[in-house]
Amino acid sequence: MINAILGKKIGMTHVFDNDGNVVPVSVLQVGPCYVLQKKSAEKDGYSAIQIGFDEKRQKSCNKAEAGHFLKANVSPKRFIKELIVDNKTLDGINVGDKLEVGTILKDFKYVDVIGISKGL
Repeated sequence: MINAILGKKIGMTHVFDNDGNVVPVSVLQVGPCYVLQKKSAEKDGYSAIQIGFDEKRQKSCNKAEAGHFLKANVSPKRFIKELIVDNKTLDGINVGDKLEVGTILKDFKYVDVIGISKGL
C-alpha cells in the first residue's frame, strides 16, 4: 500500500466552522505523481518506487535526468522522492503509472502533512 504522495503549498485562505469562527487553512496542490522507477528486493536489496511531481522544463534537465524521464515515458518532474513499499504493492504498480490523491487517500480519514520551511 502506498501511504504517501507529493504536493506543494499554493496559498492560504480561511473557512468558517459551524459556530461561525474563522479557521485559517493552507491550500495544497497534491498530485498527480508519476512512477519513475521500481526497485525490487532481488535487484536492489529493497522494494521501493520512485515518484515525481510538478512539471519542469525540458531545458532545465541535464542529460542524465532527461534519460531517466524518457525511460519512464513521462515529462520532466521537479520533485523526486523514493517511497519504500512491500512486494505486494510493487507488483501492482508499473513505471509511468499516474498516482492521484483520490486513489491513495481513499481509505484514510485523517492526513498528516509534513513540510519544509524555507524561512525568511
